[in-house]
Amino acid sequence: MAVEPIRWKGDSLELLDQRLLPDQLSYVTCRTAEEVAAAIRDMVVRGAPAIGCAAAFGFVLGRGSEKSFQILAASRPTAVNLFWALERMKKAKDLKAAFFPSDLSYLSYVDVWLPDDAPLFESRTRMVFAMMWRSNRTERADR
Repeated sequence: MAVEPIRWKGDSLELLDQRLLPDQLSYVTCRTAEEVAAAIRDMVVRGAPAIGCAAAFGFVLGRGSEKSFQILAASRPTAVNLFWALERMKKAKDLKAAFFPSDLSYLSYVDVWLPDDAPLFESRTRMVFAMMWRSNRTERADR
């Protein structure tokens, strides 16, 4: 059985609670950017790439709001990957709004921007971009 440090469940993020390893395998479920920030701050998630991925997912859970950006940024102020991921997510959201009125063209842009042979962290970031796109599309349909 493979252990997954980060699991996306569509409307929530499950983070392997690394504080309990190796004695116990347990996940913390986060449904908001605030909960992801608390998990990062409380050391539930550890390791630069995992922290960056968690922050990117948290940004999606916060619907890309400035408030979610600030809350996540404050969770671990010295984490370089966290800021890299947040800035990249913010940039993708801003680019989408400014240049890609068509959702399909935006997804094509993301695929070109992050090639298939990108490292794991960038591949997961691509997945987060796609989820943000779906989240925004669903939100518009609900109006």
